[in-house]
Amino acid sequence: MVGEVALINTSINLKKGLEKFGHEVVIQDVLRWRDIFRKKYGEQRFDIVHIQSPNFKKLCIGWRYIFGRLFFSDAKLVCHWHGSDLRHSLHAFPVYRLLKLMGDFHLYSTLDLRWWLRNISDDKKLLFNCPVDIDHFKPSDMVKEGGVVFNGGGKSFAVHRIPHEEMHMYLNRFETVDVHNDDGLDDGLLSVIALEAACCGCKVPQLSNLNRQWVVENASIDSQTKKIIEVYERLLND
Repeated sequence: MVGEVALINTSINLKKGLEKFGHEVVIQDVLRWRDIFRKKYGEQRFDIVHIQSPNFKKLCIGWRYIFGRLFFSDAKLVCHWHGSDLRHSLHAFPVYRLLKLMGDFHLYSTLDLRWWLRNISDDKKLLFNCPVDIDHFKPSDMVKEGGVVFNGGGKSFAVHRIPHEEMHMYLNRFETVDVHNDDGLDDGLLSVIALEAACCGCKVPQLSNLNRQWVVENASIDSQTKKIIEVYERLLND
């Protein structure tokens, strides 16, 4: 059985965690080209500009904040890389070249992405697992039977999509969740769906040591929020 994956809610989970610790967060989505011309946050000043999966559209809408940083603001730029934004150079060019130079700090969600950031000093980059909402993704009383196969991360979307808020109910139906990464990547790389499946008590054959306790300690909203706050504080105190 081949399943479809839920949308990655990295920004939503970080927003939840940062607000829990008393920080104000504004999310600006860029889904369509016309979003670039929205001026909703144009007059605001931010301490941190955090761009998820940098691309040309996000660079365009974030430019006024980055421009302000260069000339009359102390805001810091954090680039959060997730995959094709680095691996596919033709897709990412020239954004990733520009933001690798301009970014004050770089987060990367899987270990292999470090290669594309090899020219950035270690004190300016960090492996950062996507945060999992452990209160939402948890084992249930459902009877688990059989397994499901996920192929290609976010690219496995075809006709049917599983809303993120329903994904935990879907995962809890299965004893095992096979996760095969796209782009010819090693199946042992941690992906969001593998983390969420383990958090629901499912076995992930590609990651035999992955379990709910590991996710709680290393990829929960609280653990990752504390890590990102340390990064933010370091940047703002430089």
